[in-house]
Amino acid sequence: MKEIRHTGIVVSNMEQSLKFYHDILWLKIVKDFTDEGEYIDSVLGLSGVHLRMVKLTADDGSMVELLQYISHPNKPPIKTEIYDLGCTHIAFTVENLDKEYERLSEKGVKFNCKPYVSPDGFAKVAFCHDPDGTSIELVEVLNSSANLPTNNYLATVYDVESHPYTKYPSQLCKYLFDRFNMKKGQRLVDIGCGRGDFVYNFKKLGLTASCVDIEYSPSDFLEDIDVRYVDLEKDFIPFDDETFDVVFSKSVIEHMNDPEHFLREAYRILKPGGIAIIMAPDWISNMKIYFDDHTHRTPYTVDSMRDALMMFGFINVNAELFYQLPILWRHPSLKLISRLIRLLVPVTLKSNIKFIRWSCELMVLGYGTKKG
Repeated sequence: MKEIRHTGIVVSNMEQSLKFYHDILWLKIVKDFTDEGEYIDSVLGLSGVHLRMVKLTADDGSMVELLQYISHPNKPPIKTEIYDLGCTHIAFTVENLDKEYERLSEKGVKFNCKPYVSPDGFAKVAFCHDPDGTSIELVEVLNSSANLPTNNYLATVYDVESHPYTKYPSQLCKYLFDRFNMKKGQRLVDIGCGRGDFVYNFKKLGLTASCVDIEYSPSDFLEDIDVRYVDLEKDFIPFDDETFDVVFSKSVIEHMNDPEHFLREAYRILKPGGIAIIMAPDWISNMKIYFDDHTHRTPYTVDSMRDALMMFGFINVNAELFYQLPILWRHPSLKLISRLIRLLVPVTLKSNIKFIRWSCELMVLGYGTKKG
């Protein structure tokens, strides 16, 4: 076989179908004609055939052929589900599936669901239906580092040499697990999982853990984790409404120009009564080094984190300064020493002594629940 020449679709009403394939999907009509006689009868194995055919092409030249049998009465289709035997759908590639989803939905086209990103991060997909119920698959091939074996941020800014693996993710996950009364079997999603240090440790604690990121990571931590790749500022997070008991995100929201979509999606996928835990570098203590990471976009303080969560519907909201020093979680009185260090040691020092560095570089810990 050299190539797929075209896909034929039998329709009940040509004008109605052209409104969909030509007017809405913007396929170009290259030929519109009727056919009857001995040749078409022989080819199709029928008699008395009289049909109208319209050939349409996409920008790459691929062709769809619509056929209306004027001579033969329409019968209800035998196939009723996508999983029935035989040809069940046709797929089109689009540039921006989210925009196409919104545009087509406004024109009354029915979709099975919102656009979803495939688990490997390669493509975003949504199924809709033509006027006769034929399934149409729309596919956006994602042009991002999710398609590459490694990604630039993790390979250059957050590489293992400059950010080696430590016990800290395990310690933080256990602290949050206990503090927020998480229970084994609850569902947690780590939004912006990076190389997977945290989601891996949440799973070890007995949570059913999933994660989302914009870039592919080959990390072993993600080997048995349900990980999906999306642009968190634009894409729908590919999980159903009210899926998770806990939404966790660390050092992600500050990388966004506009966190509104991210926060709306976090709220959407959270179950009523579930909790969102959002962590970001504290602007006040980090301002002199904040933009040493050139991907930082939006600074956060305790007040701004609290306001952001409240603005997007979360209740029981709080935000606080957070020290990334496990000894201070166990012995809060030692924070007095950390505060003294912060007064005496410039944050630009970036000391190799953990107690000094993380006494200077603080995080903001914000949390809130979804109204039950």
